[in-house]
Amino acid sequence: MRGLWRLLSPSRTVRGAAGLVGPLGMVGVVVMWASGVSVGWALVYWPHMPEAFAFSTALDPAEHSGPVDALYISMVIVATLGL
Repeated sequence: MRGLWRLLSPSRTVRGAAGLVGPLGMVGVVVMWASGVSVGWALVYWPHMPEAFAFSTALDPAEHSGPVDALYISMVIVATLGL
């Protein structure tokens, strides 16, 4: 955040944009935190797929045991959408 402030504060033409550094920095922090939590839990879930998860009878569990599926499950749980 300090680097963005120094980048935008000296020039007078973008002085209005300098006021956005704080809010944009906070949004960036929240996005980075949520991404880190999602990827971290995906790394925890991935070794346990598909044995530890219940799949629909119409799905083949072997087809849904990759890292993308683990990330999807992690993001659904982090976003509190539930399964």
